[in-house]
Amino acid sequence: MIVKAQKFWFTFFEQMKVHYDITIEVTSLSEGDLNHFYRERRHKEIAGYIERQIRQGIFAPPDGTANPMHGRYSDYVYIKILRAGIRIIYLPKKVDGTTLMVLDTIGHRADDAVYNEFQRRRSHT
Repeated sequence: MIVKAQKFWFTFFEQMKVHYDITIEVTSLSEGDLNHFYRERRHKEIAGYIERQIRQGIFAPPDGTANPMHGRYSDYVYIKILRAGIRIIYLPKKVDGTTLMVLDTIGHRADDAVYNEFQRRRSHT
């Protein structure tokens, strides 16, 4: 990860842990997504959307407000950001009393690009 991007995201993730008791993890591939949006200077925008979802509830209803994926990936949820043209797909889970938000795919929503990338990544795991 780019050093400045790594510092920004590490600080942001720590703040979410302190303020909301949510641990955010990234996959090796989503790390590249975060770098991409840092280079585009949209990292603060992405962080804001993630924090808003955390405040509203990271789980699908009835435990939160996130939009669930369908089919065999129904454990995953997504944040749809129409105005920005971005979708964030992540896996919310509870492990030993800790709430985790595992970021999987962050990308542009044009022509379902983010969903196609998500499915490509899932087929390699």
